[in-house]
Amino acid sequence: TDVIFAGPGVVAPSLRAETMTAQLVRPDAEAIEIDVENGLFAFPEGRVRFNVAAVSLDRTVLADIEGTWNPEDPGFGITARGRAVAVNFADIRSFAPERIPEEGTASFRWEVRPLPPNRTAVVLSDLTARSGGSRVTGALTVNLAPQSFELRAADLLLDPLQLSLVEDMLG
Repeated sequence: TDVIFAGPGVVAPSLRAETMTAQLVRPDAEAIEIDVENGLFAFPEGRVRFNVAAVSLDRTVLADIEGTWNPEDPGFGITARGRAVAVNFADIRSFAPERIPEEGTASFRWEVRPLPPNRTAVVLSDLTARSGGSRVTGALTVNLAPQSFELRAADLLLDPLQLSLVEDMLG
C-alpha cells in the first residue's frame, strides 16, 4: 500500500492498495464490507477518482471499475463504469430493487452517471441473468432517486421464462 500526500509532480493526494477491506456506508442502511484488489484512489479538490481491478462482496465480483465521485454532482454523485463478472442476487438484496428475485445470478457491463435534480442513471448492457429456470439477456436503463426506481429502457430476451418468476416480480 502506498499513500502519497505531496511531492514533486504530485497533483493530488493518492492511495494505491494491492488489497484492502473497506466499508460501503449508506444512510439508513447497514454498512457492507467489501474487498478491493489493485485500487488507485486520487483525491483532487474534494472529489475522489478511482480505478480498481476488482471488488468483491461475498460471492459477487465487480471488475475493471473506473470513475469519479463528486459530492457536488446530483444523485449519488458517481460517474463510473465497469463489469459485473458475477453478481449473486442474495448478496445485493439490501440495495437492489425490491422485486428482484431472492436467488439468482447475473453478469453485465454497467455504467452510472448523475442526473439532475437528484437522480442517478444506471445502464446495464451485455446482461445475462438467471433465476430458477429462467434466463434473461439484453440491456436495461433505469433512473434511481431516493425512494424511487424508474425504468427508462429495456431490450431484453427472456428465454426460457418460468411464470413463477413473473409472478414474483409483479407481486
